[in-house]
This record gives sequence, structure tokens and C-alpha cells, in this order.
Amino acid sequence: MDTFIALRNYAKGKITDQELEGSDKMIYTIEHKSGGPGNCRVVIGNKNKDILSDLDILHDDDVWFYSVINNSYSDYQFNDYNSIRESFLDGYGFYGYLDESNIEKLEKISKYIHPKKINFKGRNYNDFSDFAHSLSQFKDETNSMIESYASYENEAMTRAMRAEMENDISKFFKDNGEFTYEEGYSYNKISITVNNLIVLYVTTGLLQYSIRQLLNHYFENKKNSFGGWYEDAYGINFSEYFDGDSFNRDIDWQLDKIIDILEDENSGEYTEMVNRIIGDFDLGEWYVLPKDKDVRLRVDGFVNEKPVKIKVSLRKDSKLKTLRLSEENFNNLLYQPTLFDMSEIY
Repeated sequence: MDTFIALRNYAKGKITDQELEGSDKMIYTIEHKSGGPGNCRVVIGNKNKDILSDLDILHDDDVWFYSVINNSYSDYQFNDYNSIRESFLDGYGFYGYLDESNIEKLEKISKYIHPKKINFKGRNYNDFSDFAHSLSQFKDETNSMIESYASYENEAMTRAMRAEMENDISKFFKDNGEFTYEEGYSYNKISITVNNLIVLYVTTGLLQYSIRQLLNHYFENKKNSFGGWYEDAYGINFSEYFDGDSFNRDIDWQLDKIIDILEDENSGEYTEMVNRIIGDFDLGEWYVLPKDKDVRLRVDGFVNEKPVKIKVSLRKDSKLKTLRLSEENFNNLLYQPTLFDMSEIY
């Protein structure tokens, strides 16, 4: 029995659900609704394939991308660990997702390893990059934080892309023939009332076509009118899908480990030295050397090594030199600059 004839007979109550389902391989099941057989919904789709893969309405890239994004066993990653680590070192970190407690911990750590004042709520990517390189001396902890962010970012991007796909697909089918996109089955399908499917057959005049043939013909002029997900994937806004609470718990643990390491290593001596320096010099500000008014000095930060070094920039005219000095040599620079070969920066 042709599908069209079966649909008309079903609408008139002449055949059963099973007979209608047996008339076309694309009829998955019949959903009963009030108002008689004509208002029942024909659920269309393959038992082992998603409707988007079964119908020729998308670019191949989008069909593939749709399948991997909606496959819970897929290992697809928008950004892998190496690319996120590179971005982190370039200053494009995960600071915007940190809560107040973790920002305070970063500020505390920065006083040990890179105590140049950083606004972790801002967007000074050069500062973030400098800090990221300093933080990377704690290899295991930094790697764990990057891995954690990579995991939560990829999860959020996947969820955001799924939502965008579902919205686009639902709108497409609703705008083109009163189809409903059905997501409650093992493979997503579409549905339409028996009456509306009969009308579609009549208006197209393709009474001998199977449902697959009918839909591919019907959607032919609308092919590729939606999608483009694969090309636009990296521009998707995923912030609302990012699990900030879980991410901050992971980061909190790693930052605590770093703080414990620093406090155990320095036992207060380091922070006392830092406080002595920054008590007289604001980080990042230029000062005239007390003993040489032609030379300007800037304290850029500190290097956590033994002995601890002070990062200093010296400038005269347009020439610049960077030094790493012990506290003793730093004081010599201030009050006995002749101990240094100043001609190197002139």
C-alpha cells in the first residue's frame, strides 16, 4: 500500500496503527491525540539514525558536527590542553570565571612570585601573561588548573552548541510545514499530524512518493538554509553554560597547594623582604636614582629563587636595561651606583 493511500485510510479509521506504520519505513510510531485519527502525529525517522543524517538538508560538515556534538561518547574537543595552555601563557586565562576567594588567593600568590600589582578582574593581558609564566614554575598545580579549565570550557561549549542546534532545527521544521522536532527518542526525529502530512502530499502532487522521497523533495529548495555550526563554532557564547562553582572548587584546591608550598619555602623571610621594597617603591613606577639623577629606576617584580631576586629596569634617555638583583645589590644600586657598569645602558 502506498504511503499516501495508507494515510488517507488511517484518517478515515479504516486501518490500524500497525498497518500505517508498516506502509513506510520512515514511520517510527504513531502518537495518539484527541480529535480523531487525523490529529494523531506521525513520528518520522529511522530507528538507528538521526533524522538530520537521514534527510539531505545539511552540509556534510554540519551533519558530521551535529553527530559528534550530540554523541555522549564522543571525545571531540573544541580546544585541547595545548592550545588552552598557550592561550593561558599569552595572557588569555580563566580569570573571568574565578570567584572572589580565588582572586584573593591569586593576589596573595602574586606577592610571592610576581608581586607587581595586577587587577585580576581587568583585561591587561600583558600582566596576565607575565603572571602566568611566573605561576608556571608550579608545574603540576598549573597543569591541573589548565586541564580543569579545558574540561569545563569544552563541556560548556558543547552544551551551548547543542542548545543552538536544537533551537535552529526546531525553528527550521516549524517554519517549513508545521513539523515538530522530537528529541525524546534514542535518535531525534520529527513529527507531523496525519492531516498535515496528507496535505503535503496533495500540494506537492507526489502521491506515489515514500515519506523520505517526499521530504527530500519538499526540503530541496530549503536545503542549507540553516546550519553553519561547524564554521561558527568558535564564536559561540558559552558563558551561561560554564560550571563556575565546580571549576572554582578545582582551582581553590590547586591555589591552596601553591600557597602552602610558598609559605613552607619562605617562612616569612621572603614576604618581609618584599614588604621592605614595596614599602618604598610602587611597582611599575619610575624613580630617579638618588645618586645619579640622569638614570631612572623601576621595580618590576620579584623572582622566587634562592636568593630571591628583585627585577629592576634602568633607563637613561631612550636606552633600557633589565637587571635581577639581590636585596644587597639593589641597595648598592640606589646608594653606590658606581659598583655597576652603568655605561652598558648609556
